[in-house]
Amino acid sequence: DASIPVEEVEQLQAAVADADAPIELVRYAECQHGFHCDHRPAVFDAEAAADAHTRAVEWFATHLS
Repeated sequence: DASIPVEEVEQLQAAVADADAPIELVRYAECQHGFHCDHRPAVFDAEAAADAHTRAVEWFATHLS
């Protein structure tokens, strides 16, 4: 998402590095904002959306079961 500078993403990663919580931060640098919304063909990225969905479901299954 071009509206979030890479430096801020890196700051977030550094801020949570020592957190006592299961955190996985993934940056989809090639994607635009809303890349998971298949009703917006101009920004939808099926591969990234599938990856993000799989990661989220796996994270929930691991940490919220």
